[in-house]
Amino acid sequence: MTRQNFVQSKRDKLVTTSSSMYGSHHGPLFRLLLAPRFAKVHIEASTAEHISDLAEQGVVVYAMRHASSLDYLFFNWLYGKLNLPLPRFGNRLSPVLWMPMMMLIKLIFGASKVNSVTRAGGLVSSGYSILLFLKSRPKDPGPDPLEYLAELVKRQRELVRPIFLVPQMLLEKEPVRLRGERLDRLFGYRFRTSGWRQVLRFWWKPHNARVMLGDIINLMHEIDMNPGSSDEEIARSIRRKLLGGLAAERRVVLGPPVKPQARMKASILASKSFREAVSKLAREQGKSEEALFKRSSKLLDEIAADFRVSMIRFMSVVLHHLAWKKMYGGDQNFIVDPYGFERMRKTAKSASLILMPCHKSHMDYLLISYMMYKLDMIPPHIAAGINLSFWPLGYFFRHAGAFFLRRTFRGDELYALVFRNYIKQLFKEGFSIEFFVEGTRSRTGKLLRPKLGILTMLVEAFMELKGRDVALVPISLSYEDVAEDSSYSNELLGGHKQKEDLKGLAKTTHVLKKEFGKVFIRFAEPIFLSSYAADCMAKGKDPLDKKSINGLAYKVLHNIDRETALTPTALAATSILTRRKSPVSQAEVVEDMEYLAEALGNAGMPLAPRLKNPVAAFIEVRNRFLGKGLIGLQHQGSEIFLTIPDNKRIQIDYYKNNAIPWLVPRAMVALSILTDHGHVSRETIYERVKELSTLFGDEFVFPPKEDFSKNLEQAINALTSEGLIIRDSSNAFHANREQADKLRFNADLMAVFIEGYHAILSCITGLVKEPVEERELSKQVRSEVNGMYIKGIIKRPEILSKTLIDNAIRMMKRLGILDEEMVPVSGSKNRYSKQLSLSDQGSKTAADLAALLEKYHPENGKYPALLSKSGESGNAS
Repeated sequence: MTRQNFVQSKRDKLVTTSSSMYGSHHGPLFRLLLAPRFAKVHIEASTAEHISDLAEQGVVVYAMRHASSLDYLFFNWLYGKLNLPLPRFGNRLSPVLWMPMMMLIKLIFGASKVNSVTRAGGLVSSGYSILLFLKSRPKDPGPDPLEYLAELVKRQRELVRPIFLVPQMLLEKEPVRLRGERLDRLFGYRFRTSGWRQVLRFWWKPHNARVMLGDIINLMHEIDMNPGSSDEEIARSIRRKLLGGLAAERRVVLGPPVKPQARMKASILASKSFREAVSKLAREQGKSEEALFKRSSKLLDEIAADFRVSMIRFMSVVLHHLAWKKMYGGDQNFIVDPYGFERMRKTAKSASLILMPCHKSHMDYLLISYMMYKLDMIPPHIAAGINLSFWPLGYFFRHAGAFFLRRTFRGDELYALVFRNYIKQLFKEGFSIEFFVEGTRSRTGKLLRPKLGILTMLVEAFMELKGRDVALVPISLSYEDVAEDSSYSNELLGGHKQKEDLKGLAKTTHVLKKEFGKVFIRFAEPIFLSSYAADCMAKGKDPLDKKSINGLAYKVLHNIDRETALTPTALAATSILTRRKSPVSQAEVVEDMEYLAEALGNAGMPLAPRLKNPVAAFIEVRNRFLGKGLIGLQHQGSEIFLTIPDNKRIQIDYYKNNAIPWLVPRAMVALSILTDHGHVSRETIYERVKELSTLFGDEFVFPPKEDFSKNLEQAINALTSEGLIIRDSSNAFHANREQADKLRFNADLMAVFIEGYHAILSCITGLVKEPVEERELSKQVRSEVNGMYIKGIIKRPEILSKTLIDNAIRMMKRLGILDEEMVPVSGSKNRYSKQLSLSDQGSKTAADLAALLEKYHPENGKYPALLSKSGESGNAS
């Protein structure tokens, strides 16, 4: 036996014997230095359960990337503690320093005569677990790791039970931060360190470490899938998969190496494409290249993030103790959809992520980054408005991954070029990016029309770079109570938006003293840009065409709507504002909540768990609304009624609009039937729903055209199965008198929009006698509508919403009633204002639209008297 073989034999025997006893035997140095630190490592309960299940089905073989004493010792300690199979063999390693003295004395005499590869295979054949390190270093003695894998393939062919290869790693939860080329060359990247440096770093910050498993491989399945391959060929394939799975898991948790802001900036400014673009722009504008490069540098300082995971860690601690505990009762009240999150996590292994959440609150981006960090995913770089870059928050946000953009790029070609190249560089580096496709927070509770700028830049970068696939991940956040709802209602009624600055920040600290219930975070199915581009090209469309990008953006919004969790607050608000009489009976609200929860649950909408008990859920919402002054109580005998102050209806309307996307198709079908006195053909329903969808295309996010019929059929079938409408032998539908009150309830969900558009249209035709600036027209219309409300001409104060008025104006532009012209603002080079005027056919088109809205108007007397079995109209007004 050669000296090298003797040494390796001793090493193998040490590992083989010590591994089997490490569950309960540790040396004094281990107990003193490592065991207390190991206990601080975060371990998911599901990890132990998963390995335990595998051990019952077959033989577990642990696999790791490189030989590491620290990792080896930790996993032996962990599996001993959790009563999981301990490896009886390990290649490339002997933990002599950490062993008990008596064990060491017993092991130093006598070398095994059995080849280490054969010994490993024999142990597995006997049902024992082993540990394999997949990569060898140049000076490592002994067989190549591929020999061990080939031996396992050979043994598996003879075994009845499967061998499970479980890739594992002890991962420090902190991305690699590149410090500069010279420092990197001098010290090396942090993840390449080993030995004592690794032990010391782990000892200092054990709470940063996580136990991670890669994709587990069933060796029996691998052999079945490669029937003609040799043991060596299968072994190579398996090693590639195991190493690839570990690398993908590392990428999900750590992301790519992080460049400091200065180094990121230097990369952009030095890129050939950027320099050529700046040179071209300098020639076009008649400016010097030097001046443009100098300004580019300053713009990058304004835009670029300076991501540091230490800031994420600091902010997570601060937010947990100062905000989340007080505002939401702690992390347990952040209800994350586990299936959707795991699907996103799996997607991140093979594609770059673009997170696209709805934007309902300033809490959105804080919550998403916080939950991703807590759930062991690297938080994204976030596109934030320049208004949030004020001191001191701007400092914290920039180091937490925020990069800042101006509200408009119009008139500043260099700024647009710099920002586009920064996005491209983030994309090229492999960072996940988060941005709000709506552009700003929704003040109404409904999704806003998409802004296409950043999405277009991302699709451009994808088409140009042709690297990894990119997955758009729509994210829905549903709040039981939104901290900004009172400021939103104030803005919708014409009040000024509170400026984001230090003074404004000080004024918002009162929210830390309130409780806001639960938050539901759900992740829709990812949309892959590779599939999007292929689909566009198959249809002969350009993926970068504005219409194609717009369709993609609306698909994201539609998927957000479909994942929105239904909260008790949303259902209670829907009932309170839809009921025609006031005050509203508490018993009726509970009945409506029960009905809506069952109906929408059957339609597949995610429901908050509290809706299993509608009475208790309502009481909680009622108490919250009472505390905020949104409702009052009246007692009439044994009954309790809710009173709603007119000036609080818009604030309540915010929560109603959280549920409205799911209710609109049902409402339109009900409205189509009731408009014809309760009897209408299927074809007419289709025509009328299309008509209504065209009218309110700026209010709601409708499904793609190809899904229109499917969604409409689902709404018709739902109302039929609930007994609200009845289909006759001629395939026509009529209202069921026994359920007419519920059918009208569904139709009345559209009342505020129909009544509002009708009133706004009548105002505009009287106001637009000559060209008028769009903002000024919006203010004038609101003033006129307010007068109509005071006179009792309109019934619902929600119509005074600025967003509703702006959407109605947008609809009239779309239908050709109003013409739009961009007029330069006097005294400014780059500023323009929108001037609106009545089109040539505007008066006629407006008259036709007025007649159409009149047909559907809830107060026009054409609804049949179907509110009771006797046919009496009841509270029709």
